[in-house]
Amino acid sequence: MARTPRPWFRKQSDWWTVTLGGVQHKLVKGRGNKKAAQTKFHELSLLIAEAPQSSGARVADISEAFLLWSERHQSSETYRGYHFYVQSFCEACGYVPARDLKPYHVTQWIDSKTWGPTSQFNAVRAALRVFNWAVKQKILDVSPLKGMERPRPKNRDKFLSDEDFRTLLRGAAPPFKPFLFALRHTGARPGEIRNLTWDQVHDDDCWVLKESNTIWLPS
Repeated sequence: MARTPRPWFRKQSDWWTVTLGGVQHKLVKGRGNKKAAQTKFHELSLLIAEAPQSSGARVADISEAFLLWSERHQSSETYRGYHFYVQSFCEACGYVPARDLKPYHVTQWIDSKTWGPTSQFNAVRAALRVFNWAVKQKILDVSPLKGMERPRPKNRDKFLSDEDFRTLLRGAAPPFKPFLFALRHTGARPGEIRNLTWDQVHDDDCWVLKESNTIWLPS
């Protein structure tokens, strides 16, 4: 296993130094500035990108390639969800070489947040998705997170009462009231209603969102 780059102090020049991609970089001067050298190293690591398929690719390199793919090939909602969690993951672990990534890194990242069970589940799912994608693209032979367990999200057992719904309607702006009404009475997702087009409306009381998903409006 290749050695993970780390800052080291060079007595001859009185500089903290690190080697990235075969190139030696000066960080800060003075033996007592180790903490500043670590900070500079992390900043520099995130700036120096490797090709995702290279042996020295970091978590950030593969994650960026995945997000580019997601933006081009998935819905905007899906991309935004992945972007939120993957960006946070890279801020915590982006400089780690992909080959050295461990489930423990993901656990540490999750533990540093105040997310609830559902957000934790989504965060782990996003990290796993990045590296499963990399395997399918033949960027990696095997995911470094293979076998990692995901926390199960809690079932949501709170339902909107009729009184709560009437309160929402009273406080909503007039253009938003039909949107709330449609959410309440169809069970469709917000994105499905927002993206509804006239060719999906049949006989004035039926929406066909997909060929296999027909929603009837209440009379």
